[in-house]
Amino acid sequence: MKKIALIGFLLVNVLFIFAQEHTTYSKVKIYTETPAKLQQISQLGIALDGIEYHKEAYCFLELSSSEMEKLRDQNIQYEIVIEDLTQYYTSKNSNVNIDSLNTLFKMKGSRNTTPTNFHLGSMGGYLTYNEIITELNEMHQLYPDLISDTLSFSSTTTQNGNRIFYVVISTLTQPSIEKAQVLYTALTHAREPAGMQQMIYHMWYLLENYATNPEIQYLMNNLELFFVPCLNPDGYIFNQTQQPNGGGMWRKNRRNNGNNTWGVDLNRNFGYNWGYDNVGSSINGNDETYRGTAGFSEVETQQLKLFIESQNIKLAMSNHCHGNLLIYPWGFIPALTTDSLLFIEYAKLLTTENNFVYGTCYEVLNYTANGGSSDWFYGEQTTKNKIIEFSPEAGDPLLGFWPPAINIEQICEDYLPMNMSLMRLGLPYAKMKDLSSPVISSVSAFFNFEIKSLGYVPASNFTISLNPISSNILSVGNPILLSTLNPLDVRIDSISIQLQSGLFQGDSILFEVLTDNGMFIYRDTIVKFFGTLTTILDDPCNSVSNWTTNGWQTTTAQFVSPSTAITDSPLGNYVDNAYSYIELTTPIDLSSSVYAQIEFFAKWALETNFDYVQLFVSIDNGSTWLPISSTHSSVGSSFQDPGNPLYHGFQNDWVYEVAPLTDFLGGTIKIKFELISDGYLNFDGFTFDDFKVTKVIGGSGIRESSFSEISVFYDYVNQTFIVHSEEKTVSQKLFIYDGKGSLIYTISLDESQKVIDTKPFVNGLYIITNHQGWSQKLIKY
Repeated sequence: MKKIALIGFLLVNVLFIFAQEHTTYSKVKIYTETPAKLQQISQLGIALDGIEYHKEAYCFLELSSSEMEKLRDQNIQYEIVIEDLTQYYTSKNSNVNIDSLNTLFKMKGSRNTTPTNFHLGSMGGYLTYNEIITELNEMHQLYPDLISDTLSFSSTTTQNGNRIFYVVISTLTQPSIEKAQVLYTALTHAREPAGMQQMIYHMWYLLENYATNPEIQYLMNNLELFFVPCLNPDGYIFNQTQQPNGGGMWRKNRRNNGNNTWGVDLNRNFGYNWGYDNVGSSINGNDETYRGTAGFSEVETQQLKLFIESQNIKLAMSNHCHGNLLIYPWGFIPALTTDSLLFIEYAKLLTTENNFVYGTCYEVLNYTANGGSSDWFYGEQTTKNKIIEFSPEAGDPLLGFWPPAINIEQICEDYLPMNMSLMRLGLPYAKMKDLSSPVISSVSAFFNFEIKSLGYVPASNFTISLNPISSNILSVGNPILLSTLNPLDVRIDSISIQLQSGLFQGDSILFEVLTDNGMFIYRDTIVKFFGTLTTILDDPCNSVSNWTTNGWQTTTAQFVSPSTAITDSPLGNYVDNAYSYIELTTPIDLSSSVYAQIEFFAKWALETNFDYVQLFVSIDNGSTWLPISSTHSSVGSSFQDPGNPLYHGFQNDWVYEVAPLTDFLGGTIKIKFELISDGYLNFDGFTFDDFKVTKVIGGSGIRESSFSEISVFYDYVNQTFIVHSEEKTVSQKLFIYDGKGSLIYTISLDESQKVIDTKPFVNGLYIITNHQGWSQKLIKY
């Protein structure tokens, strides 16, 4: 009888373990009417990290069958969207040839130029654990002076006998100096390989471009960059053994918990406020968010802890998936840290190009999580220094934890600017903001600017100077030294500009602003226009008589010029799921303009990352509308109008907005504001006052082709610029700037005619100039 009982016990154990390791995961839609519903779900031990959250009604999660059973037990409504996620992920790659994709990467160009040595792995496009090690070894073989050999945290192995490897990227042959240190980690969770793949991309990008890119040279000469591509080797290898083509859904490590359950969530196992409550982590070993028996109970987190405590790391990035989010502390409570302004400012910089939604875990996803890496990196300041750490979530939520191979390169490209910005923050770094008018009306002028110190370095010094590009600048004032700036310190100053006499209305004035930190010079190209602004429309906003609106009205509650302004919600907060607009009734004629802009004062209170207001222009009498940027506009998140300019968040004081109209010169335009809200939080909305449209009028004296050394023609059929030069310009370089002053194209003019493909260009104003500045051409595409 005892033998039979023992056999029965072992059989139950084997079946239980088999069920754990071969469970089916599904994508489900859960109805979440209130934020409390998410807390209830989290308390069940269900990981919300990869949530796709639609706050007003529902969310999507990728859950195991046992987790769905928990929902049913709590009477939480859901519906299955994808029955078998692993099958779904692998099916997305069923017709994809990885070798062909790798060849394609090397044949085509991309925004940041995919590194020559970057390639996809054999596990659904992702590198396996052994392929990661091979990749690190190849990097060292090719660039032994720039990247260390593959190192391990310890000779002690993980539960399954694996080691956690890392490498150092820096100029290893340089004389020994104390360098600032930045740490990148990935695969804390075993089912999140995109964070690792983009890291490998970043590493190859640095190594391959060191010889030719001055900024990369400067950064690598002065930084030590630590890369840990796989913090959870046991879990990742387990996914490979279960699903060699990718799509494995195991999240935790592979600890045998001794109670017929396996695995600890490493991102609930860090020691700062570990086990703070049972909402942000679980005590049940079968749950995805099981936190272990104590903080740092796991070999993986122990080894990372000891390594960090032996270094002097100041900045870190722990890469996860998915959601296109950037998360910072606190995680264990719904509150901000004392360094919240620093985190917010850094997050703005890091997400400038990829437009990830940023905030604390509670701010962006409405749940808390304790025992996470970010809280320990920042909060523990006794055994180590304070570390500013961010946790990006790579990939569109629609693509899930295993984005198809065809999407991997784009994810890597989206990540690269964020990775580079984190490196810049490890050294003295400042951002310049242009405070001067786009129009210069006198030959003696001043360039007014703001410098904000952002680098995580105390007492930084910066020298600001101007470098003329166009030949109509006779001289500029002396450089200005700004000393002992700490992070987030702001200085405002100006430098004089003297222009040549005889300028015409609309002449472009180009110069660079150089920000020198003593080791490297950052350059911002500025475009101004000479002339006098003429007012087309001047609306004091005392009524809405100039406008057509479906709800916007005047308000006496707040204004700039007495005694009214215009707002979207004059009776209080805007409502749920609102759509309202206010459109200027009379079109604006810009046919004779060589420059134009919209000016107004504004303030707003809109739910951050969700509700928003946009300023639009139409060039076809309202058939289509284009959102335009202004002085204080932001860029839309994935929950708004992604990548387009808009207003959101909170601007409590009046600010002066200028929106250039350089992309719309030569025709007639219409203008409107729109407000969009979801069904969650409501605030006071958007208010504007003293609305103006001004322009610089071109007169008979304008040099239509006084810059005759360069002629530009647009070939509408082939979508190309044909640049023709006179003899004296041959063997020169030409530079093309957009209307905002950004250099977008450089061409060597080694013959009298060149053809430039304009398909990658967006419609707008462009300036073509040679590098001496004595020949330039203003063109509209």
